[in-house]
Amino acid sequence: MKKTLLLAALSMPLAHADTVLQLFLPPENSVKEVLINSPEMQQARAKKQAHEAHANAIDAGNAEFTFHTSRQRRLVPSTSERYMESTVGIERPVRLWGKREVDKKLAQETTALANIEYADAIHEASRELLKHWFAGLRASALQNNANSALEIAKNNERLASIRFKQGEISRLDADLAHAELLRAQAAWQTAQAESLSVRAQITRRYPGLELPSKTMDQVLHTQGMPNELSDENTLRTDFLSANHELMLLRKDAQRLQLQGSRTDKDRFPDPTLGIFSTRERDGAEQITGVNLSFAFPGAARSYAAQAALADALAAEDKVHAIERVLDAEFEALLTQYKHKRSAAMRLQQAAQSQTQAAEKSRTAFSLGEHSMAEMLQIARLANDQRLASDLMHLEVLELLTTIELDLHRIYDFD
Repeated sequence: MKKTLLLAALSMPLAHADTVLQLFLPPENSVKEVLINSPEMQQARAKKQAHEAHANAIDAGNAEFTFHTSRQRRLVPSTSERYMESTVGIERPVRLWGKREVDKKLAQETTALANIEYADAIHEASRELLKHWFAGLRASALQNNANSALEIAKNNERLASIRFKQGEISRLDADLAHAELLRAQAAWQTAQAESLSVRAQITRRYPGLELPSKTMDQVLHTQGMPNELSDENTLRTDFLSANHELMLLRKDAQRLQLQGSRTDKDRFPDPTLGIFSTRERDGAEQITGVNLSFAFPGAARSYAAQAALADALAAEDKVHAIERVLDAEFEALLTQYKHKRSAAMRLQQAAQSQTQAAEKSRTAFSLGEHSMAEMLQIARLANDQRLASDLMHLEVLELLTTIELDLHRIYDFD
């Protein structure tokens, strides 16, 4: 029944995720709303707008109109004539040598880079949210384990008190049961503090996000391990093709190549074209003309072009280096999932066996066949084994969540 209610609560299921994984993750619509309205994404949107404005500036070019004027007085000594004369003109550099086309492409690459950077910001924000979510699940598992341990300690202390009054056990055994109860109460307080702290962080950082359900403990114990991953080579290929960091570096390398091409074209200065009008002899003579000027390029332009092309080559090399690093990291992630999944399954079996042993030990104690110390030790070991199993199970789920997120199968808000 609880499992059915939990499934119904997922108003927008994660269609591409493992069926078991869906039970432990927050709904996509809630995550999307929380992330889009977060300060981190508002900052990312502002940064994207800044990049787009910068792209528009590149496309428009930095050439500007220059207005110039002059006024002079002419004196003719032979006749003592005096005239007022003036000149006005306007001029502007002209982008030639294919610079305009390169600037247009450079603006497009800059805009594309801004879009990828924004998508990466969403992806990283999703990763951070899931990190806190699983911290909440672990805290919930610790709390549930502490609740179970406390309940068992209360039952044992109650049983020991009854048997002590009946003279069936010694004062030492009764004191051991009471000490175990105090230890369980302290552990419960510690788990409660951790749970409240983690849940407060989730509430403050992600307002509106529903906290992990208290029924997660039942789901964790009733659900098996998620499925094995198949065709790991395909997964690695998909990961590298969809990785934002790699896409960002590739796009930046393309942009730097265009920037190098643009700087190379700057070895040929743009000409400045203008028109002017002059009034001479108080307007008796009118002169209108066109002026054209060229700058003589210096060695600095060639060196700047060489540096820009070298930066582009360095960016290409960085892409190949990061590709290897990311490939190795994803391979390690797949390996961890594979082996920890197997370890978690064995821990579950061990926890079940240990729990059965603890129940038999409690029965044996009630029959006088086990000492209090033996029963408490076995019960404590069973509780620790259950906790280790739950935490390993959650670690496997978190690994799978990271893999699915990096493959853009869940929370793909790009």
